[in-house]
Amino acid sequence: MALIGILAEYNPLHRGHAYQLDWVKRHFPQDQILVLISGNVVQRGEFAIIDKWHRAQAAVAAGADLVIELPTLASLQSADYFGRHGMAILAKLGVDKIVFGTESAQIAQLKDFLTWEDQHQAHIDKGIQEALKTGLAYPAAYQVAIQSLADWSELGPWQANHQLGLQYLKTLARLAPDCQVLSLPRLQETQDGQPILSGSSIRQAFRQGQEVTADLVSGLQGQLSSELDAPWSAYWPYLRYQLLAQPLASLEQIAGVKEGLANRLKSQAETKEKWEDWRQAMISKRWTQAAIQRVAMAILLQIPQTAVTAFNQGSTPQAFRLLDASQAGRPWLSAWRKREGLRVFSHYKPDYEGDYGWNLVADAIYQLRPGGQIQSQVQPKQVLSFLR
Repeated sequence: MALIGILAEYNPLHRGHAYQLDWVKRHFPQDQILVLISGNVVQRGEFAIIDKWHRAQAAVAAGADLVIELPTLASLQSADYFGRHGMAILAKLGVDKIVFGTESAQIAQLKDFLTWEDQHQAHIDKGIQEALKTGLAYPAAYQVAIQSLADWSELGPWQANHQLGLQYLKTLARLAPDCQVLSLPRLQETQDGQPILSGSSIRQAFRQGQEVTADLVSGLQGQLSSELDAPWSAYWPYLRYQLLAQPLASLEQIAGVKEGLANRLKSQAETKEKWEDWRQAMISKRWTQAAIQRVAMAILLQIPQTAVTAFNQGSTPQAFRLLDASQAGRPWLSAWRKREGLRVFSHYKPDYEGDYGWNLVADAIYQLRPGGQIQSQVQPKQVLSFLR
């Protein structure tokens, strides 16, 4: 019996995700699936469209056996750190295989690129620094540096999903070299020819008033509603207050607020009354929408740069929250309890604050959604499948 790891957000869990879980179950029927998902804060720097408990419950209904929550300090980072921390945690939890979705890349292609990258790293780093000086954001600078040296356009290693795959391979080579990595081509349409919408397309369509129920897995179809949604526009008054009230020196201590950005964040908040207007004013060649939203979330949650730096440079956390589990996954809970330096919990205790504290902060702010009906995120026992 092996443990197969998947790093995901399921924001929301849709038919493409269900296909991946079903594929793993069919090809490895004797093994269990561990899904490590972002909590209520996701990698694009916003709150999830459905809370973490119901996304975890839906994952178990779709075939997952264990759902563990990713630390907020890992989920609220760029793709490379997101992938690096995710793989380090899955390795710590003892996975034997990793499965991830990709548009086109095979594992052999990604490994070939990593070999080439290692041989040309000094030139790539120099190219990135030169491109950054022109005002490009890091992903674009990375692409420019790569393309100046060789034509990797067929693979597109700068694409977000391929960046994740590369980080998976790098991290696992260091921490779990025997772990098998499998790539699964993303399903583009159903058997009857209907296109499968991505998570971002579903969120956009829903917020534009379109019907998207058929694109969700059955366990989430009743959870997508305007009262439960948590768009950035709902939290803009809280963020704007922080931007207006805090002096520049305080803003400059927040994660991601690089030199010169604090003044712009503050000045735009003084003139922009709506979230969308402020966000669009902040986006530039250097600052992508996702990067700006991650900075905004760090300000909303008051996460200092020192906390992120310590997290990135420190050892892998030891305490992780179990969001849901199937009956088949329960033996792993007993096995984890016997492992030194690892604590997998469902009921929070103050002892876990060091590794889990920022998730609590994220949940508390998430629950403040004005006019919404978001239930308590502390310990909604009724959602845990394995307790029923």
